[in-house]
Amino acid sequence: KWTSGPLAIALELSHIGSLKLLPGAPPNQNGTLPAYNYLDLNASWDFGDRTRVLLGVTNLTDKQPPVLGFPDGGDAGTNVQLFDPLGRQYFIG
Repeated sequence: KWTSGPLAIALELSHIGSLKLLPGAPPNQNGTLPAYNYLDLNASWDFGDRTRVLLGVTNLTDKQPPVLGFPDGGDAGTNVQLFDPLGRQYFIG
C-alpha cells in the first residue's frame, strides 16, 4: 500500500497454488491445474476526517478460470469457491 497525504493506492495479489485433482474423476476433472494469480487495484482519497472515496478494479488482468465442468459450479463450469468466474469488475464507493 502506498500513501501520500489523502491518497492511498494498493495493489493486491491473490495466489492459488497448483492443484492435484482427484484420480478417477471425470476426464475434465483429473490431472493437475497450474497456479493462478489474480491482481486487484484500488485507490482511495480522504476528504477530511469523515469522508473517503474508494474506487478500484478486481481481477485487473481479466484472468479467466479453468473450465472444469465442475457440477457444484453451476453454469460457471469451475470451482467458484477458488476461482473468479466473473472476470474484471470495477467499483466505486
